[in-house]
Amino acid sequence: MQISDDLIQHITSELLKRLGGSIPATIEAGNKPLMHLVGRREDLSAPALARIEEYFEVHEHLKWEDALPPTASVLIVNLNIQALVRVAEGDEGCTVEGRALMGAILNGQPVAALKEGLVWRRYLSTAPKGLLARYGHCENVLQGYGLKLVDDNQVVEALLGRPLAGSNSPQIKPAAPGPEPLAPVLIPSASGRRVLSEAGVMAACPASQGLGQTLRLNPGDLLTPLARDYILAMKINVVKD
Repeated sequence: MQISDDLIQHITSELLKRLGGSIPATIEAGNKPLMHLVGRREDLSAPALARIEEYFEVHEHLKWEDALPPTASVLIVNLNIQALVRVAEGDEGCTVEGRALMGAILNGQPVAALKEGLVWRRYLSTAPKGLLARYGHCENVLQGYGLKLVDDNQVVEALLGRPLAGSNSPQIKPAAPGPEPLAPVLIPSASGRRVLSEAGVMAACPASQGLGQTLRLNPGDLLTPLARDYILAMKINVVKD
């Protein structure tokens, strides 16, 4: 008797569940790597969707309880403001997008979001400058965590982590946020020593420049708690001259 591929996949899935393992993308999705689309196919342009489905087995990720295999790539079509802020602060929040994004970051999965789907950018011409600077900072932090912000024709290269032969897609670069971050802030403390705020560290070592940068301080300079958190997250080397 010949055993069908579907039966083999079902048996493998059940065995792995009982043993506490996870299903590799190559088993669950056949010959194509698995990609979870956080959103609906209809939200993508037809050419972009066709190209993505050429290289990936696409599963829609629409519900909070949907499983996100640690072997899958993740594409977020629309990133709302709550998810943007909460995940930048290290919290998955209460949205499907936030949970999927945080899970992908923690698991080290390839994860990308469409630039045109960043909700906060729709208010660049109307929102207060300080609020936009805050959202721009959150966007930079997420890029530092590994999130790639792409156009719809860059998705495949971003998630595979390499250019494709014969591809005409433009080179993927870190997306620049709409407003510039707040200017560096050095606040004199009561003792006369200078206090470097989070905004100051962000300006000196922007997340778009990657991890492991060097920050030079004077011997008497102090750092705020938020500045220290940013330094730890970005693995910044602090040198006191």
